[in-house]
Amino acid sequence: MYGENKSVLIQYDTPLPTTLHISETKGDTFDLSTVRPTYKDAYVYELEYFHEVVSQGRPPKTTPEDYLQDLIIFKMIMEAIQR
Repeated sequence: MYGENKSVLIQYDTPLPTTLHISETKGDTFDLSTVRPTYKDAYVYELEYFHEVVSQGRPPKTTPEDYLQDLIIFKMIMEAIQR
């Protein structure tokens, strides 16, 4: 994402952890920083949540209706590519 004085890049390096790169200008200074909120891979979080859904009855984040909408979007993309 790019803003007037700041940009943020989220880098998903599977199987490495997600990295957040921040570039920011403050007056005459330019600052670069890298943040790793965790060393877990994004897929590990998904599997852990799925385990909680199955074992503890938590509601899934994505409903069957959401999934159906995804399929409709995928179909539209494929049709646009074939044109």
